[in-house]
Amino acid sequence: MSKIWTINVQVNTLYFKQQTAVGTWEQPVGGNMYWRNNVRMAAVSDNPADAISIGDGDSFSLQVGKDDTIKWIVSEVNPIYTNYRSMSMYGFDTGSNWNDNLTPPNTIITELEVAAVKTGFNAAKQPAERWIDASTIDISIPQTTVRAKAKNASISYLMKLVLIDVSDINNPRPINFFRIDPTIVIKLT
Repeated sequence: MSKIWTINVQVNTLYFKQQTAVGTWEQPVGGNMYWRNNVRMAAVSDNPADAISIGDGDSFSLQVGKDDTIKWIVSEVNPIYTNYRSMSMYGFDTGSNWNDNLTPPNTIITELEVAAVKTGFNAAKQPAERWIDASTIDISIPQTTVRAKAKNASISYLMKLVLIDVSDINNPRPINFFRIDPTIVIKLT
């Protein structure tokens, strides 16, 4: 039975915030320049028996089966609001060895959920008042499927990221545009 994998691309927003090179939507800055130590990958499948796979942009390996689905999302390592910056993925493109092993990526819209403890942290007893909060937001993400003829391969791709000023949470605005070019090594089960 095929699995659904979600790759969580964790970015260091503060690192990207301090970059001086300026990109645009059409011409994001980056590529193989400077992001290597500030982006990590973590993936898990919809099978609770699978362990989390982790790595960085050059050493990320994922054990997949033919017809497995792979999705990518971006999250921040440091999402504390007082940073007043956030990052999101706005584009995705394929690179070497993609077409032989993965289907062309398509974009899907899905809900991202966030849940948090608001009050009563470290309390001796569960608080009586509403102590948890949750919300969802729609996000666009890329999705692909492992081809039936896929082989063990190192596959490159390009992610486009936007750095967003969220100091006015009701009026977020883009400040800079980046591209990162990670590699995923797929190993077939």
